Amino acid sequence: MTTIKQGRKYSWTFGAALGLSFAAAALLVPAANAGLFSGKPLPAAWNDAAAKADGDGSEWKVDAMTEKDGIEIAAANDERDLYVYVAARDRDTAAQLSGMFKQSFTIWLDPKGTKKKTFGIKVTPEMKRPAGAARQEQPKMGSSRKPAYTAGLVEGEDEEAIPLEGVEFKNGLTRRERPLFELRIPLERLTAKAGDIVGIGIETSKIDESAMPKTEGGTAGRTGRGGARGEGFGPPSGGMPGGGGGEMGGPGGGMMGGGPGGGPGGGGRPGGGSGGQETSLPSPLDFWLKVKLAIKE
Repeated sequence: MTTIKQGRKYSWTFGAALGLSFAAAALLVPAANAGLFSGKPLPAAWNDAAAKADGDGSEWKVDAMTEKDGIEIAAANDERDLYVYVAARDRDTAAQLSGMFKQSFTIWLDPKGTKKKTFGIKVTPEMKRPAGAARQEQPKMGSSRKPAYTAGLVEGEDEEAIPLEGVEFKNGLTRRERPLFELRIPLERLTAKAGDIVGIGIETSKIDESAMPKTEGGTAGRTGRGGARGEGFGPPSGGMPGGGGGEMGGPGGGMMGGGPGGGPGGGGRPGGGSGGQETSLPSPLDFWLKVKLAIKE
């Protein structure tokens, strides 16, 4: 019986961490460009009851994922349902998905395998910054500050969200306290079947100007692919070094087990300063990929 479960964690001496960074990078290379419209479709795994929309995420294989703009995505299906895993891989993306910039986001699905916004799950974070809290303050490791969300179905770009019916949505946190989301969508609702190619899109709304961190001069930071990777899901810090980059691992704990969510590499996205007063904010997310649904062998 084929499952999609994988878990492994490591003790982090400098040498082990360096070696794992190269190993993790090698694992992700085959899937790095998979699914994007310029490459081959991302193959969905056949689900033998391992994948669930429960917000845990530890059952997903790291090397079966594709990554784009700080988002990790994986998919699995059986004859009846499509399961989708979405997780923030770096701090900039985590800040957007957790509501730090007052953004909602939509996970789009197109049963024809194109970029048409046919059917989507619109997600709105409900986490609120405590009154008087510093805008640049980051969550402490182990604080498990999991945002709350409301989710609804949209059938078109400008349509109002309606209650979820027949679709399961659960959120959680990776081991590095970054947001993850799991969906179960009936294939009948998508008018798709095993073996088809479907399009999956990730789109965030624009950053709310009132949520932009203020610089010492009192002006809001600029929007761009700035900031550095670090722990938790606090807002970008204008290029200040992130802690503990390069770790691979997901929501599980202990020396054995675990799953996706950390990702290899310790560097931030291009941009950001090294001590300047202007904070570089992440750009809104908007991309699509193709997923080929699995057929039971």
